Amino acid sequence: MKNKPSKEQVDNLIYLLKQNSFDLLVSKTADLINQFPDSILLLNLSGIANANLKNYKKSIECFEKILSIDNNSTDAYYNLGNLKQKTGDMKLAKFFFNKTIELNKNFYQAYNSLGIIYKFEKNFKQATYFFKCAHNINQKHYQSLINLGLLSQLQSNNLEAINYFVQSYMIKSNKFSLIYLGNSLAQYRFIERRPDLFQIIYDLITTNNLVSPTNIIKSVISLIVQEDEINKILNTNKNLTSVDDFNHIINEISKYPFFIEIIKLCPLTDFKFEKLFIKIRYYLLLNISKIKLSEQSQKFLYALALQCFVNEFVYNETEIETEKIKEYEELINKNLSLQIQPNTITLLCFCLYRNLNNYKWSAKLKFSDNLIYLKKTLIVDDIIEKENISNIEKFKKVTDHISLKVQNQYEENPYPRWIKMRTEFDDLSIKDLIENNELKIIKSDIREVFKPDILIAGCGTGQHAIYTALNYKNSNVLALDLSLSSLAYAKRKVDEYEIKNINFIHSDLSDVKNFNKKFDIIESVGVLHHMNNPYEGMRCLVDVLKDFGLINLGLYSKYARKHISKIRQDIQSKNIVPSNIEIKKYRNYIFNSNNNENIMIKNSKDFYTTSSARDLLFHVQEHQFDLIEIKNYLKKLNLFFCGFDNSNLKTKFKSIYNFDDIYDLEKWDEFERKNPNSFDGMYQFYCQKI
Repeated sequence: MKNKPSKEQVDNLIYLLKQNSFDLLVSKTADLINQFPDSILLLNLSGIANANLKNYKKSIECFEKILSIDNNSTDAYYNLGNLKQKTGDMKLAKFFFNKTIELNKNFYQAYNSLGIIYKFEKNFKQATYFFKCAHNINQKHYQSLINLGLLSQLQSNNLEAINYFVQSYMIKSNKFSLIYLGNSLAQYRFIERRPDLFQIIYDLITTNNLVSPTNIIKSVISLIVQEDEINKILNTNKNLTSVDDFNHIINEISKYPFFIEIIKLCPLTDFKFEKLFIKIRYYLLLNISKIKLSEQSQKFLYALALQCFVNEFVYNETEIETEKIKEYEELINKNLSLQIQPNTITLLCFCLYRNLNNYKWSAKLKFSDNLIYLKKTLIVDDIIEKENISNIEKFKKVTDHISLKVQNQYEENPYPRWIKMRTEFDDLSIKDLIENNELKIIKSDIREVFKPDILIAGCGTGQHAIYTALNYKNSNVLALDLSLSSLAYAKRKVDEYEIKNINFIHSDLSDVKNFNKKFDIIESVGVLHHMNNPYEGMRCLVDVLKDFGLINLGLYSKYARKHISKIRQDIQSKNIVPSNIEIKKYRNYIFNSNNNENIMIKNSKDFYTTSSARDLLFHVQEHQFDLIEIKNYLKKLNLFFCGFDNSNLKTKFKSIYNFDDIYDLEKWDEFERKNPNSFDGMYQFYCQKI
């Protein structure tokens, strides 16, 4: 009688394993185990299949049976360690991993797994030791380097983290190294040359949806300005005076493909580069007949055209430019009526100044293959958005006089314009949210909500709503906004990313009480402070929050926005209207001013597009708060403060105060008074309804 399965049977099982057909593998191995109960191979395959199906109890039984047959099976000990770790029994997990190492000193995966447990327990010294052991045993084990990078991130050592992620990516190209690299780049500014990073940052930017370019643009700028010739170009005050100068600058910038790629995707938040690009387009416009369009210069001008689109043509222009571009507009229109297409350099030059979708004649334009994406971005997307407007659900006509003003602002300037964002996220649970953000809650039922109803109150052009929907993959997200233009933009991006768990509605936030629906989580960031009565707006949201549900709020700090308040007062005193032309002119004034407020505002990422500059400095309605006011609001609304969500800021806070003080708004108020720029974005925090 056979005492083991045939080769054909084993090959079939291995095939099922490679195909991830775990249900069928469980069934097949169960039948065979009845015939061959002591087959370690069958027990192992059954254990692996059950583990992948999250049948952890059955999987554990398989590996325990293996140990009863062979008490020195390192694989069985290692697999039991993984299973105990997944089921939360860290003590036994450590025991099994240590037993694995005792039997095989070179079992690097066990060292790595122990490191993960110690990282979870915040024993970073031990975690570092075990990750380094794993990598020393197997120099090609890129996962241990990723884990060392994540440890460095947790300790706010972002340069060290960057170096680990780069090393791991050099061993094996993988999306995780890129994603985590993006997270570290967002927090780091370079102060020395790092040409070794150029290719990996290019891969990060060009690989689909692993990073939001706006998050790393400051880091990318800090990297490229370390290059001597770039730095020299940026710091010259000379105007361009020759074709040679023009070509030299384009050739130098084009040496850095990672930089060319990112300026296609997000606003370039640096005033020196803005001044340089203004010079380049000015020279091109006035000397277009002198310039020979090489392949390199075409790629650069194509990228710059997309940059001008994404920053909403925020660059200031002279009267000479305005007149000249008017001539080109008339010439293109006339030629198209004669079925004469503009040449590439003329078309690109025009796109540096004007949005093609504002012209009816743009429908007659024919784009070469290498400019198809320009057509899609500047023309086709706008057509889709106009179609989307009629398909957005409209709840009720907006009537509040302040809401109408805010609505008008965002209809004229949907905020923000964006091209690409990170969409690769693990599935997040509410339990994960609470633990990852160190939130203190008073009733734990919310942890067990696995399919939450989420309201995004004020979704703008959709980034926030998409981020939430992708993090909570089992959620139902309802996103509302005052602006149909913004919602149409958001709907286009949702369809582009094929996201199915978001619905949009055109509504004033104050009307949510009439939705006849309550939510497990409500997120309203950067919205309430633009309402006529922020407290009433907050109350409306709390009314539709389920008992013990979570609400995430973002409100402006009066301390962090002192410099902005002074600029807003100056704008009001000069009676400057928030038109696109006046916004450009005032930005130009700020560029040429050296008072403290204007220097500070030039470092704000929101200063570098038309819609964000309007939102930042020209908003029709703005309230600001301090933390004591917010504490009083929360008390009146029966909201329990759970904590802020800025981990870096909390690390700084905890270096001064006790851990429990992170839930004390009076202590935070004391901290902010000493560090007034701490909440330069806004206060962003979670509360629980009680």
